Amino acid sequence: MLASVGAGAFVAGKIGPGHGGSPPASGSTTSPAGATSPVMPPSASTQLPGAAAMATLGSYLAWSASVRPTIQAAINGVQQCSESPASGEATLQHAIDTRQDILNALPALSVSGLPSGTQLVGTLTTTMQDSIAADKDYLSWMKDVASSGSSCRSDPSQDPHYAAAVNVSGAASTAKDAFVAIWEPMAPRYGQRVYSSTGF
Repeated sequence: MLASVGAGAFVAGKIGPGHGGSPPASGSTTSPAGATSPVMPPSASTQLPGAAAMATLGSYLAWSASVRPTIQAAINGVQQCSESPASGEATLQHAIDTRQDILNALPALSVSGLPSGTQLVGTLTTTMQDSIAADKDYLSWMKDVASSGSSCRSDPSQDPHYAAAVNVSGAASTAKDAFVAIWEPMAPRYGQRVYSSTGF
């Protein structure tokens, strides 16, 4: 989970697809953040039951991974005075929008035929919910910094929104660990990448 100068938090990477866009296509030649293993050839993986659902989940993970690093960078930047709160807020809002789009799409995903499909969707849903909650708390902290006129180098843990973000990040980490425990052994067989719990 993310740790902005001394504290952990679930956050995002380089700006990826914009809010309202489609997740990256599964099988992209670009290796998303946190990817750690090779994948099976599409000809073999697409024959397995639930392959379409796995491909969709893989695209959601790549989408989330694309925004993860930017969140930590924004938190650090605002705290260290190298980024304005307004810029940090824009980054956090983009991550929130991206993750909310994933969360909104998950209930419609059909996992019939996919082993452990219900558990995968359930743990990823919890992960997105907790991550969004943490992102929103960090966003509120940045707004507090902007409105209070306090030094950007002041102790962020004294802000209740920042403290809440760190706490919710712990819950998100637990959900991510549960998701990865199911996803990791399945992903290579379906031609999908394996992610660490800090990769998306």
